[in-house]
Amino acid sequence: MFKILLLLFFSEVENILKDTNIKIGGFEVIVSPMYYCKHGECMDHNLHRVSIPAPFKPSVPDSHIKSFIIEITSVCDAKLKAHHGRLIQTDEIHIECTLDPKSKDTRKKVQTWEKDIRKAWEEFVKDCAHKKEIQINDAIKESLLEHINKIKINHTSEKLKVLFNNDSQLKFVFVGESKIVENFHNQVSAKKIEIQKKLDRKNKITRKTMKNINPLHLALLKEIHVLDGLKSLADDFSLEADDTSGHVTLIGVPDDIRSAEVKIYEEKNDFEFWQIDDLSMNKCKLLEKDVILQTIVENIRDNHLHVVIEVKPPVVRVCTNCQNRRKLVEKIIKDEVEEEKIVLDSTNQIVLTIDEWTDKKEEIQNIFSGTCIIDDSQGDSIVVIARSLLLDGIMEELNDFIVSYSIYSDTVRIQDDGVMKYLEKHCSNWKSRLEFNESKHSLKMEFKRNMVYLSGTKNGISKAKGEINDKIRRIGQPETHSISKPGIDSLFDNKRKTSNLLDQIEDDTETIILVDENLKRGAKPKQVDQDKQTDEDFVMDYAAQNFHRQNTGRKMHQKQFPHREHKAPKIGPYVCRNKTKITLVLKQGLSTQQADVLVCSTNATLDLTGKAGSDLVKGAGQGLVQEIKSKYTGGIKHGEIAVLQGHGLNCQQVFLAALPSWRTGVEKTLQDSLNACLQNASGYKSIVLPAMGTGALSYPRDKVAELMYTTVCEFDKTVSNLKDVRFLCFDDDTIKAFQVEEASRLDSLGHHGQATDPYKKKNITVTVVKGELGKMTTDVLVAAVPTHLNLETSGGAGMSLMKHVPNIQTEINNKYSNGIRMGGFAEIPITSGGTCKAVYLTSIAPWNVEKSKKDEDMQIWKFVYTCLETMSKSKLHSIAIPAMGTGIIGYPPWRVAAMMYNIVDKFSDNNKSSKISEVKLVVYPSDTKTVKAFETEEVKRIPRPSSGPKRTVNIYRTDTREFLIGDDLKFSVEQGNILKKKCDAIVNSTNVDLDLSKGAVAQALKAQCDKKKLDEECTKKRENMKKHKITSTSGCGLPVQFIFHITYQSTSAQWKKMIGKAVKKAEDKNLKTLSLPALGTGGNATDPKLMGQTIVEGLEEYLEENDLRTLKHVYLVIFQPDMVTSMLQGIGQASQTVPAAGPVGKFVVMQDDPIGTDTVRFLIYGERNTHSVKQKLMKAIESEYEKKEMHDSVIKELTANEEAAIHSVKKDYPIKIYINKKTSQLVLEGLKSHIIDALNKIHRWLSKFRHRRFCEEEAKIMNDQVQWFFKEIDQKGKQLLTPYPDLINMHLENAHRGTSGRSDVDFYAASGDKYIIDLNTMKEYPVNDPTDTVEVIRREKLKGADIFSLPSEWDDNNDQNLKVPTLLTSSQEFMDVEKLFKTSVFNGQYKTQFNASTFKVTKIERIQNISLYQMYAAKRKLITDQNQGSNVVAEQQLWHGTGSDAVPSIIMYGYNRSYCGKNGTWFGYGVYFANDASYSARNWVSPGGVTTSVSQIFLSKVLTGKYCKGDPNMRVLPQRGDGSMLNFDSGVNDVNNPQEYVIFNDTQAYPEYCISFVK
Repeated sequence: MFKILLLLFFSEVENILKDTNIKIGGFEVIVSPMYYCKHGECMDHNLHRVSIPAPFKPSVPDSHIKSFIIEITSVCDAKLKAHHGRLIQTDEIHIECTLDPKSKDTRKKVQTWEKDIRKAWEEFVKDCAHKKEIQINDAIKESLLEHINKIKINHTSEKLKVLFNNDSQLKFVFVGESKIVENFHNQVSAKKIEIQKKLDRKNKITRKTMKNINPLHLALLKEIHVLDGLKSLADDFSLEADDTSGHVTLIGVPDDIRSAEVKIYEEKNDFEFWQIDDLSMNKCKLLEKDVILQTIVENIRDNHLHVVIEVKPPVVRVCTNCQNRRKLVEKIIKDEVEEEKIVLDSTNQIVLTIDEWTDKKEEIQNIFSGTCIIDDSQGDSIVVIARSLLLDGIMEELNDFIVSYSIYSDTVRIQDDGVMKYLEKHCSNWKSRLEFNESKHSLKMEFKRNMVYLSGTKNGISKAKGEINDKIRRIGQPETHSISKPGIDSLFDNKRKTSNLLDQIEDDTETIILVDENLKRGAKPKQVDQDKQTDEDFVMDYAAQNFHRQNTGRKMHQKQFPHREHKAPKIGPYVCRNKTKITLVLKQGLSTQQADVLVCSTNATLDLTGKAGSDLVKGAGQGLVQEIKSKYTGGIKHGEIAVLQGHGLNCQQVFLAALPSWRTGVEKTLQDSLNACLQNASGYKSIVLPAMGTGALSYPRDKVAELMYTTVCEFDKTVSNLKDVRFLCFDDDTIKAFQVEEASRLDSLGHHGQATDPYKKKNITVTVVKGELGKMTTDVLVAAVPTHLNLETSGGAGMSLMKHVPNIQTEINNKYSNGIRMGGFAEIPITSGGTCKAVYLTSIAPWNVEKSKKDEDMQIWKFVYTCLETMSKSKLHSIAIPAMGTGIIGYPPWRVAAMMYNIVDKFSDNNKSSKISEVKLVVYPSDTKTVKAFETEEVKRIPRPSSGPKRTVNIYRTDTREFLIGDDLKFSVEQGNILKKKCDAIVNSTNVDLDLSKGAVAQALKAQCDKKKLDEECTKKRENMKKHKITSTSGCGLPVQFIFHITYQSTSAQWKKMIGKAVKKAEDKNLKTLSLPALGTGGNATDPKLMGQTIVEGLEEYLEENDLRTLKHVYLVIFQPDMVTSMLQGIGQASQTVPAAGPVGKFVVMQDDPIGTDTVRFLIYGERNTHSVKQKLMKAIESEYEKKEMHDSVIKELTANEEAAIHSVKKDYPIKIYINKKTSQLVLEGLKSHIIDALNKIHRWLSKFRHRRFCEEEAKIMNDQVQWFFKEIDQKGKQLLTPYPDLINMHLENAHRGTSGRSDVDFYAASGDKYIIDLNTMKEYPVNDPTDTVEVIRREKLKGADIFSLPSEWDDNNDQNLKVPTLLTSSQEFMDVEKLFKTSVFNGQYKTQFNASTFKVTKIERIQNISLYQMYAAKRKLITDQNQGSNVVAEQQLWHGTGSDAVPSIIMYGYNRSYCGKNGTWFGYGVYFANDASYSARNWVSPGGVTTSVSQIFLSKVLTGKYCKGDPNMRVLPQRGDGSMLNFDSGVNDVNNPQEYVIFNDTQAYPEYCISFVK
């Protein structure tokens, strides 16, 4: 059907419409009217439609733009929509017309649609699909791409798209919005240029090595920081310096390299380099010592020179940064050391062979360590090389010694300890007979310290030596016998024990039995004393052990290092030099003290409302308060004291010391206050001082302790009756600080508890005093001042005189109105009172004027010597001399200190009749450099004690083959050829004749080094070897400086001593590294395992008595590969793994936990068969052993670290411990004397582990309720909110709620630092710096829950966590509980077992345990929530019977599954309850106590929840099987009729009442 539109005039419409049957060409014509009017056209749109234009096909030739347009079709459509277009993609892009053909205005719009849509399309492409490109090369591709990716993230993919074209040309293509693309293109282009520039510069970087620089020049360039300065030339400039060759490699662009070269050559041209070759070898060796070399360098620097000195005996090479100063430098070097020789003749050469000489030489070299060398290697002379100032004294002492030992005598050294003991114990008759037979030769023999001392004629001594050698041959080599038992070594770890076991056997069998020391001797590492550590402390240590604190407040703490183990501190009292005794009084009230004077610190208003003040008023009464009000109405100034009567206290007077709050600089005020107290009390005998300011004023405890001890020690130097000083400490932290200070002072003393005597020269005592000159109480005060003698413009000493000596300036002006000349002497008698009788003044030239003079020519020397002469003539006795010249005029403190002592020595020698008795050398306390110089000089002058206790030296395994012995000596085990080892020295064991044809190492040595040179040196050293059993040769072609030759030994003890000699020789030669072979193992002579242990213990024993100066590393180089493991095992037995903090608090857990050697090897010496000896020995040892078992349920739950804690008991007791967790059993094997103590320690560990589990459970629940945080600052200054660990969180919350009775919480972080959390201020701070605080925040997790609401019937707990009130029998609560109990008993299944006439409730206690109830309430909420929507009853009241021994534990900690099985485990390993009291009250469930018939039963709230049938093997409840993934809440005996309930979570029950009853 065709539709034809006819446009007709209105007049024709009627005629056409009349005929509805119109056809044209056979087709039907439908006619409808269309009208035009002012409103537009009107027609039937169902009949008349407008044709829609065909889709527009835009041309998009660029594939990138086309691809991008397709990706942002939605954006395009949004732009085209207003122009009735929509993007369509088939093979090409089309824009479809979206006009509605039925719309009224479509006819008009179609006429311009294509034009409009074309324009809209072009605008869209221009604005939204703009394209830019950047050409690149492959070198900058990755860097530029990284930059593009960085900045591209600011734009969405609809705004910008980045493409990489990797075709023939590398380029980046950017398509997107035109503005974005342009901007992005500009940024990338700029970056491209920047990267290309850097790349071009990088490509220019080259290296150039400057090879014409002497190593000393290089060292001096470093010294004056030239090389460091070159590094600032450019960011990409660097340099590499080879100290050995002197080469400097410059790395950078050519221009920078040229600049650096110019700078280096400019500096180097000013250098002067030369060598001094006229010094003796010994002088050079002494110059190698660090202390000498450092002194020389400092002296040269004082002349404004920089110097580098290299000592390679016999040459000294020098390089300075200034020419023409060679003469001065050489003079300083040569003047520092001197050399003298003592020639020995035939009658006294024997001195060098006796032990006393070795001791004397070591003593002198130790006293003057690093400043003296004594060379006796020639055998006929002693050469002494020492600092010039020391040489005369050393020579005098050596000459006296040689004279004392010139008596003709001889010795026979007995190398074998066993032979020596045999001679001593069993050969006394033989000795007497020999002495009698040779009496005509005046023969005398003495056995002592592995020596037979002989005196007499040559023939007598010769005869005695022959007899001794025959005796040694008859004794022969010892027979070895090994016995293996756990801990057997401790039977022989001291002489008393060894004697008890072996003496009788030795007497019975006429033998000597030695223990071959194959176990570590000395103290084993001690653990934290758990006996002194409460369970709570244990838990808190555990809580913080992994709690690493880095920042607090705004202060950054220094990096923490693992603490080394220290010796146990000594215990006081501490006694000062002049017998003032300082005693610590711990945790006693101030008012209870009995002393002449009591001191209390307060503020300037004399407020006594603090803890100590209140205690003082309480003891003294109100009379003390009234005296304060009447005498000190306005208070006093800080640093002053108020002097009051004792009133009701046990004292004569009370001093109140006014102190300000803590801040930097307050130390001076505290010291003034202490001095005021001591001076005012000087007429009394005793005084009690509290730890001043450590309470409310928050003074740092360690600083207060140091200052109080120092002040009293200085006061001790004055004349006073006050000799009893007591420091009163109230809290643990203060006690610890004062005990540490006391221990440090005791450790530095010559003998326990009393200071070492001061230095004395004839009758003159010289002491170093820290303080002000004007305060000294001596006859004469001395000072250096300006020539005009005006004290107001002088230094510290003059100002102190002005301040403390009355009218001193007036006296000076009257006598010396014109002053004095430089170096002059002014004597001013003091007539106006004061502490002195005269003042001597001088004026000295600056150091740069005087430094070239000898000491005796300096003005200081002349003046001080004149002072001593003047006061001696005036018959004065004491003088105080300041550290003259060490202030602004620049005299070196060490030089002045030595000079002062030398002046006194010189004066004393020249004036033996002088009456001078005391010289005080006064140094200002804050001048630490001068204080140190004078104290160091004082230590040098005061003789050391002759002997003292050995130090504790631990051996730690740090890696598979690496060990640390003591604090500093590294010990490594290697497999290889020792002759190829690069180190300072190697050791070769050989014979006393230095015959290198014997011994594996010796033979290899002879084959691989310069044989001729070695033979020549061995020939020269043969006699030395015979005397000392050790000597050294050069490296002889090996990569070492020295070869140490030692004599072969036969026992472990001998080897240890010889190893010590090798170490000492390395120290004497200032060596850093030493290599040992597998000594003594050749030909299977000694077990490698034993020898490994012997070697390391030899090093340990040396360190117990000696400090290391230079030796840093010892290597054990083992040639045979199969011997390495055995020797490592032996070494391991003498060592322990480096301690790591385990989860048992402060306890040190060793990851490798050997119990010690289980085998002891005995050496049996005798002239008879030893079979009976072995039998008697075994029998004696067997009688000392036993085996014990113990069972405890907690054993099966032990963690690995807890097992390590149990095993740690073996560190204290030599036993074996076997842990069987399956059977909850421990088995101990060892000595009877240790088993009981070990069991007690293990019981205490198990108790701590149980308590920790309880606390962890409580902490977890507490963590669900509340979390505590602290604010800290990271390194960028950003504040962080860090949560406290669960256990600390729990303790904080308990303290916050008042349940712990504390207002603060303290803990140790993993670093070992102690922190305090003050809940009053909500601040945390480290104990060592209370000013370094952080804010503490508390945040609750559960709001408004009934988990914290306590039962209404409870009494007030009075800030205590636990309260157990006994109910009154008349109370309704008692009667209700009693009725419930009796009803259940006499209606229960087992009612026939009880007699109603005798059954009686004697007591009911209500258990009010807040923390336990909180955990239970939290668990109740959890189980209730889990069972919502069901008919499950979550909570029931049930009965639990138990023995009286378990009642306290249940009340304190609740029910404990670890006790399960005590009354059976029929339904699982849990805690049992019954709904029938008659069941729980039976005798076997609730037995009476040991001494009473009263039984106990608990009425408990139990969260039974959803239960299942129990099983005897059940340890964990099974899942419910309802798809909820939840476990059942409890187990029962019968799910249909439950009577017994079993819970497997200890917090699931709360003991509500404890009922005591008689059946």
